[in-house]
Amino acid sequence: MLTAYLRSIGRGFSTLVFPEACLVCAAPGSELCNICKHRFIPKPKFLSGEKFSIYSSLPYDEVSKKVILLSKEQGLVAAHRILARAVSSAISAFRLKGPASIILIPTQSKSLRRRGFNHLEEIGKLILQNDFINQEIEFINALEFTRRISDQTKLTESQRTSNLRGAFRVKKVRISNPIIVMDDVITTGSTLREAVRALQERNLTVVGAATACASQRRLAVG
Repeated sequence: MLTAYLRSIGRGFSTLVFPEACLVCAAPGSELCNICKHRFIPKPKFLSGEKFSIYSSLPYDEVSKKVILLSKEQGLVAAHRILARAVSSAISAFRLKGPASIILIPTQSKSLRRRGFNHLEEIGKLILQNDFINQEIEFINALEFTRRISDQTKLTESQRTSNLRGAFRVKKVRISNPIIVMDDVITTGSTLREAVRALQERNLTVVGAATACASQRRLAVG
């Protein structure tokens, strides 16, 4: 608890100043140098291969992976901002005319306790301030785990699917708008498929999913 508290204080101070060096290459200046800034210009792309629509704005490579880890593990606000802009662009690509509910992929309790924050929630707060978004949206933590799942990092696609099968359920929350599921990255798609399954099982209207990044394989197929 003390570690999480101290981290929350550190993140509070980090919101008061901008980084003095590029997050990616450490060049002196702002949070992204001119070269790295070009890498993070959102270009939302429709990804095929699923029974629901997916838009993603950036390729998932070593550069974007570093920013995601800074956001997820260190709670760096500058990293949140970069990912928020990417997800905002992906959400806007759906061109919804009315309000939408953005459902976040859940994080396991042990990870939340260790980090002391939910990086998707922090990204969501910044998305609400983003000029890419031109419709009314709300962020809802509507999904929860039914059981503990194994670390997905080293699993194959089929193993990830088995690991996540039936792992999500919908909380007792009110959702009246069309839904877009949000995550930071899509690789195999198993996490998003399980989220959509759980939501559709409750007869909720799922428009699709939006992520900041997508693996090179998904982008090539898309």
